[in-house]
Amino acid sequence: MPLLRDQAAHQQADPAEILVVVPPSAGSLNLVATFSLNTEAVISVVSSGRPVVQQNGVSRNDFSAPVLYSLQVPGERNPWRYRVTVRYAETNAALSQISIPEGYAMSPLFSPRVKNYTVEVPFSVNRIRIDAKGQSDTLRDITIDGASSGGRSASTTVDFSSGASRAVRIETLAEDGITRDAYTVVLRRLPADSNAKLESLEVQDAALFPPFSPARTSYRAEVPFDIT
Repeated sequence: MPLLRDQAAHQQADPAEILVVVPPSAGSLNLVATFSLNTEAVISVVSSGRPVVQQNGVSRNDFSAPVLYSLQVPGERNPWRYRVTVRYAETNAALSQISIPEGYAMSPLFSPRVKNYTVEVPFSVNRIRIDAKGQSDTLRDITIDGASSGGRSASTTVDFSSGASRAVRIETLAEDGITRDAYTVVLRRLPADSNAKLESLEVQDAALFPPFSPARTSYRAEVPFDIT
């Protein structure tokens, strides 16, 4: 686990915080830290309150809790201090949400355990936006219909300009770079509306005979002689 003496980080905080993420396959967190230094220094662990001198690249420590390192550089009054926190990479690749912002209903309602969905859209729709969000803040990637987001959330507009249905695949990759999950949203085009009836019909300043009805197609309207 190589660590670099970072002057900018040291000036911003004391101790400087270092986070190391290791794969779950690493097993034990009993690890060896190696500091890359541009000068000689005495390296100690002071997590327990009493300095324990370290052999750079050799001494092992239990990183199941943060370990506080002190680097004393000759000629400098104060030591450089680093708190090193090590954790396993997350393996959660599940989504917490799939949504269609346009308001089209998705069936069934979203659940991380359900992998297949259907969305019915009007006949005239030719582009659909799909949003997805991961459960884990550290989710590495979401890919919707081949478009990768590189993060916990993604939004992609999918072409649906032809055909009666189209399957859109949503794939996720967890922080560990190995664990994956996948969901499918089938876009289904509703039939074209064949209703050509009028909802209303009016003639200005004249009454229709008989009164309007969507089922009736023939009317009479009487208007004054001078109307042009």
